[in-house]
Order: sequence, then C-alpha cells, then structure tokens
Amino acid sequence: MTKLDTSYPLDASAQADLQQKQALIDAVPDYSDRVDLANNYWTNRKNNAAFNGTDGVKAVLMAMCHGLQRCCYCEDSLGDEIEHIFPKALFPEKTFVWENYLFACGGCNSPKSSKYAIFDSSGTFHQLVAPKDKTLRAQPPTPYISAVINPREDNPMDFWELDLTDFTFRITVTAGSSNYQKANYTLNELLYLNNRENLVQGRATAYIHFKNLVYTYSNTSTIDPIRGGKIIRKSPFFHVWLEIVRQFNDGKLKHVDNDLYTWLLEQKAKKPFDLLAIS
Repeated sequence: MTKLDTSYPLDASAQADLQQKQALIDAVPDYSDRVDLANNYWTNRKNNAAFNGTDGVKAVLMAMCHGLQRCCYCEDSLGDEIEHIFPKALFPEKTFVWENYLFACGGCNSPKSSKYAIFDSSGTFHQLVAPKDKTLRAQPPTPYISAVINPREDNPMDFWELDLTDFTFRITVTAGSSNYQKANYTLNELLYLNNRENLVQGRATAYIHFKNLVYTYSNTSTIDPIRGGKIIRKSPFFHVWLEIVRQFNDGKLKHVDNDLYTWLLEQKAKKPFDLLAIS
C-alpha cells in the first residue's frame, strides 16, 4: 500500500451530483433508515454520469492508482471495485463522499467488507462490524478517530517497513501506541497483507523485477529514461520500489543486497531519471 496522489481533480458536476445524493441520505433522521437508503442509492448508481464521465469518479480513481489500475491496498490485482474506505453499512454519511473512495480488488474488498475500527473520544479502540440483522444496527460513537490506515490521507510507510528478505511488513511505530493499533489492525486484521501468500510471493517477484531494471539501467547507456520511469510507475507492487529506495537512502540495503546497493550507487551518479528519488 502506497500513499495516493489525490491532486487529480474530480469534475465539478460529478462532485455536485455526489453531494446532492449525500444530502438526501443525511436528511433521513433514523440511522438504520439512512443505511438502507445509502445501500439503495448505491445499488442504483450504475448509469450515473458522475461515476462514468470522462472526469468522473471511475476515471479519476483510475488515474490515482499505481501500476496499471492496481488495487490501492495490495497493489497486485486489478482495482475494479469502488471501495468505501469508511464502509457505507456503518457510515452512511460517507456513501457519496468523494474523499471516501478508492479502487480496490475483490481480494481486499471482500474481507474488509463492512468492517472498520475507530478510537472513541476516550481513545479506546473499537472494531465495528455491520450486523446482517438491521434491528441490531448501532450507530458508531461520536466523536471518533479512524483506526485504519487510509492511503488517501496516510503514508503507510510511516507505519511499517517491508522486509526485503522475506517480503512481509514489520510495524515500525511504538508498540502499544494508537498508531501501532492502527497499523496492526489494518495490516493483519482487515486486509491481511502479510497473510496472503500470493501477495508475499508477488512482492518477492516485484523485487527481482526492479532489481533487474536497475541492473539494466546501470549497464546500458542507451535506454530512454522517460520510458524507464514509466516502466517503474506501471509495475505492480510499486511500494516495493519505494522500499528499495528508502533502504538505499538509509543504508540498510547494503546489508540486505550489496549488488543492488552498488548498482543504485552507479545509477545515482548517472541520474538518468528523477523517479529514483535518491538524494
């Protein structure tokens, strides 16, 4: 997971349409009825221009994705589902809020589904799960602070580090802190990014891919740097590349993979494209 570039503008008419739909939901006084109405409006959005226009929701979310429309959580599978970061079954007030959307794959969206976590006003951690029985619905406490890493707002790399030997994530924030709870819940209980073997193997394969690119660039003087930057940007598991760069800059990579570290030193001297981001 990588922090998303949210500077891409959503069309003003699409934004107005979203706000109009949300206002209709917010006007309903009963929480359970708001959940039902949110689900109903969402189900019937298919032909809505706000989602399907040239500068509509889907087009802008696609531009925000890393890789070739990769899932904004795992960065592996196709991101083809509009994901509510705050689930609409728990937070109907965020159903048609642009800032609550990203593209996700079924492998991430399904386990996350209608689960979320928050810290209440006392700082106590709560996992929320939308009940199937509507009579059991309980409105989340307010005020609250999100206890889930949101790649539209948070930089996941501030919370964990990718181990470049076994390709699992290690939480780096202080154990027992609220940030630790937030990282652990997101990583291990909501998205299972360490527990899905296909993702671990995919990150290992991506590492080899990026290493081969660096080797090629450090040993060839005729490669177009613009094309090289595009290859990296469009590769799956872009966060693996960012981790390579981070560990090069902080000196850790030398002890993990001295060959790659040496090639990056050579590449740094040449500076053929800015995407290396090596200072």
